[in-house]
Amino acid sequence: MGWRRGTLGMALWGASLVAGSLAAAFLAKPAGLWLAGRASLPVLLALPIAGFMVAAGATALVRSVARRAERKRAGLVEDGWEPMVGDRIGGASLGFLCGLGIVLVAGWVANATGDLHGHEAEVQASLVGRAAGSVGEPVIRALAGEATGDALMASSVAYVMSNPERGKATLQALVKDPRVQGLARDPGFRHALAHGDAAALDASPALAQLASDSAFVQAARRVRLLARGDDPAVSVDELSRALTQRLGPLVEAGEAVMADPEVQAALADPALREALARGDLKTLLTSEGIDLLVRRITEQLKEAR
Repeated sequence: MGWRRGTLGMALWGASLVAGSLAAAFLAKPAGLWLAGRASLPVLLALPIAGFMVAAGATALVRSVARRAERKRAGLVEDGWEPMVGDRIGGASLGFLCGLGIVLVAGWVANATGDLHGHEAEVQASLVGRAAGSVGEPVIRALAGEATGDALMASSVAYVMSNPERGKATLQALVKDPRVQGLARDPGFRHALAHGDAAALDASPALAQLASDSAFVQAARRVRLLARGDDPAVSVDELSRALTQRLGPLVEAGEAVMADPEVQAALADPALREALARGDLKTLLTSEGIDLLVRRITEQLKEAR
């Protein structure tokens, strides 16, 4: 295809992808917030959907120019014009890159939806699946970061949405750990987190156990609760500082939001509690209660900045 279209034709097609990416980067947030209100979608789902819609629209506009250029080139060829070999090679090379980009996007969509008729594991383990997840995750992180204003929330959403099955296993390793649940129920621990008191956390025996637990440390690194690295353990001081810096603002915002009767009523929904117990991420991402909680926490974080 690129061999026939030539360098200019494929450059225009490549430019359409770049235009779509830039449009998504600048317009995904306002378009996503509009879509969330208009279609009653959760913000965390509306943002990537809006990003794709905006990208598709901008891409289509530039591709219309590419099609006109292609028709003109085809007319010249019919009249006897012979393109240089270098022009054809350049077109073929650009065509390969464009095709690779489309394959990666398709792979990410397949990973994110998880609806592959029983072939999820094979696709996710393939080179395309792994590459698509690696490409999709930072893009979603940027979009979610713009929407939520919190790096940890954005990283967690991006990690889950780039590969829901992998994300589910990682989050379960974090939140279903009895030591984590015990700390979450401890008012003194939550108070220290919310007020950035890392020194008060250092004395916690449970935190010391978590710092030396390789499974917990690896899961925390994946969602960016801890900085990326290869060490299977961290010092208690490093873990407590990471918690106060990255989780503290969320805990502080959550403490304020949970006092809202409307939020309390939404989170008391038995279906939501059942989804939380099952770790059903798809249900949680579309839950009105979780969407309300995320919206209120996001507002609280933005007010605090």
